Amino acid sequence: MKLYFTRHGETLGNLDKICQGHTQGILTENGKEQARRLGERLRNEHFKAIYSSDLQRAIDTAKSVAQHHQNTPLYLVQELREKHHGNLQGRSLNDLTEEELRLDKIFDYRSGNGESWLDVYNRIVKFFEEIYSKHQNDNVLFVTHGGTTKMLTCKLRNIPAKNFFSVKGLSNTGLSIYEINKNNYTELLHNCLKHLE
Repeated sequence: MKLYFTRHGETLGNLDKICQGHTQGILTENGKEQARRLGERLRNEHFKAIYSSDLQRAIDTAKSVAQHHQNTPLYLVQELREKHHGNLQGRSLNDLTEEELRLDKIFDYRSGNGESWLDVYNRIVKFFEEIYSKHQNDNVLFVTHGGTTKMLTCKLRNIPAKNFFSVKGLSNTGLSIYEINKNNYTELLHNCLKHLE
């Protein structure tokens, strides 16, 4: 399988440094342009399937790609959502206390009714393995979020997931591509932004 994955375009929440989590998010004009350029970049690729988070910021980004692939199914899935931040969700990073920020970096800590980073990792890895079993010989695109792309990168680089804060996340519409053959993962691109140059 050749797996392409990307993060949604820039949102108003990104500009305001909001813990967006499971909130829908609204693309800025710049975010819409980023998504349009990503779509242009990928228009000549041949995808068997496109899987997107079912949150609006990811859907809008995925549709900018999918419009060039009319015969490719676009699946909206909860498994590719960002981390649910619990009590931090919808709040600005600038308003969080040092203790809240410290706790959020603890791998197995859950805030309120939210998820831990361990929960997110397990969710993403389970979904990835299901998709690989279905698409071993196909090109597939994931459209997802910053935290989830970090977890996916940990899996594909064989980095212990608890070290995910040392992994560079994807910029808005940054593109990563991996060639996957069973347990062999070859990184072809990571966070490539040439479509925005």
